[in-house]
Amino acid sequence: MHYAGFYTSGYASTDTLQVGNLIIKNQLFEEATLLKPVPLWDDIFDSVLGLSRLQVDNEESWLRAVSPFHNMIHQGLLQKNLFSLKLSEKATNRTGELLLGDINKDLYVGNLSSFPVSMTYSTNSRARYFLAPGWQVDAYSVSYRFGGKSIKNFSLAGYAAAFSTVSPYIDLPREIGSNILDYLGADSSHLVECDQRDSMPDFVFNLGHDMVPFILKPYDYIRKQPQWEWSTTCQVEISLHDEPEDRTKYIVLGSVFLGRWYSVFDYDNAQISCR
Repeated sequence: MHYAGFYTSGYASTDTLQVGNLIIKNQLFEEATLLKPVPLWDDIFDSVLGLSRLQVDNEESWLRAVSPFHNMIHQGLLQKNLFSLKLSEKATNRTGELLLGDINKDLYVGNLSSFPVSMTYSTNSRARYFLAPGWQVDAYSVSYRFGGKSIKNFSLAGYAAAFSTVSPYIDLPREIGSNILDYLGADSSHLVECDQRDSMPDFVFNLGHDMVPFILKPYDYIRKQPQWEWSTTCQVEISLHDEPEDRTKYIVLGSVFLGRWYSVFDYDNAQISCR
């Protein structure tokens, strides 16, 4: 079985899986005993709890296991066929929450903005990695602004914005992302001086046909890594990708973006909502 660039082997097993108070019967999974090119030895490796909207069918694996989320749906275990997510924040010591089957209205203020998922696919291996789960919406633009005044605007018309906790970064096409990094004065490792954050611009992502703005402050997208507590440099959490050869256009809104919002992933209505 191939996953994230690694080859695993082991036993195909079936068991009852309990997640909170949910009892999932007949969950098929792999007990990995070997991870190539690195043997597992006595190390403990976390597993993956798939929450994709689409049933991801790995053509390189014969296992064809149905994910726990889809088994929850098939077995009628959820009050609503959705899940909501609020990531933890180290800076405020706030714990995160994954709520299966409902929405916690205590974790946001105001009304959720909802977007229909876009049907965007790709034959490019890297794009497919983020788009295959099916949690993406239409993008409109990204801009940076200072003091409420727009400095530079980049059109994202025709792009899909994939929501993903697989990536910790905001992943942008190289041309757009390089322009932003150059404006911020980031070096080749995307590093800037931490004390410059107060003078950095906001980023505004406009999503959907209604161009709903989502604003990231400098302390949201420029962070000092835990292992860098002694350092005066911070990392701009933007990564770059080359446009796929099949002309699929996409950006990835990873954990740095999702950490700012409360997000609801609605399977039945095929939509994503944020606040």
